[in-house]
Amino acid sequence: MDILRIVRGSIAGRVRAHVFNPASVLASGLTLMLLATTAFAADVYRYRNDEGNLVINHTVPPQLTKNGYELIDSSGRVVERVEPLGPEPESEEVEVIAPETVFMNERRDTYLLTSFSAVEEIAAARDRKLSQLSREIEITTASAEKIGQQRLVVEQQAAQFQRGGKEIPETVKKRLAEIDERRQKATEALESRRLDHAKTETLYKTYAKRFRELKGLPPAEPEVPETGSETAPATDPSSAPLASD
Repeated sequence: MDILRIVRGSIAGRVRAHVFNPASVLASGLTLMLLATTAFAADVYRYRNDEGNLVINHTVPPQLTKNGYELIDSSGRVVERVEPLGPEPESEEVEVIAPETVFMNERRDTYLLTSFSAVEEIAAARDRKLSQLSREIEITTASAEKIGQQRLVVEQQAAQFQRGGKEIPETVKKRLAEIDERRQKATEALESRRLDHAKTETLYKTYAKRFRELKGLPPAEPEVPETGSETAPATDPSSAPLASD
């Protein structure tokens, strides 16, 4: 019995010595630190930033992963390489109609159905607007020509001073500058009226086509010029009488 107690005590003492041995605990801690350091050193990525510079970091920005990167260990050996992504395939273009366009089309259809009862009425409204714009073009053209004549008169006055060896007075220079400014405005107004005239023709042509679609009417026949021994002169829209809307 005494021998058994001695054996048990010897075994328990060895176990306690093994468990609480400081050297053993220190060795275990160093081993864990070494493993953690090795694992940490392996998680290093090498990639290029937006400027093309080589960067080594523990993470790769998400927006740069498409450019490819490398995973390297502590010795600089490439563990894994991710190739750059190729160009994205071009997707088929799908025509998307904006809500604003749909709304404007609906308003146009409502306007056509509530304002006109026949295609001829659309043509009459077009002619009235074109006639008005043509008259405005005539007036603006005459005004621009008058301004040009005024400038010629002032230019002659300036030339007389120069031929006499005199300096052009400031009043004459100011008059020329004022005339040039008026002529520039008249030119811009004339271009604007001509553009409005062309847009109005296109707009009412679109109106007539859409009105036929809404009413279920056949499309308009293409206009064919009349043939004959003599070609009738085209009617100048500016000579047509103004009609009240």
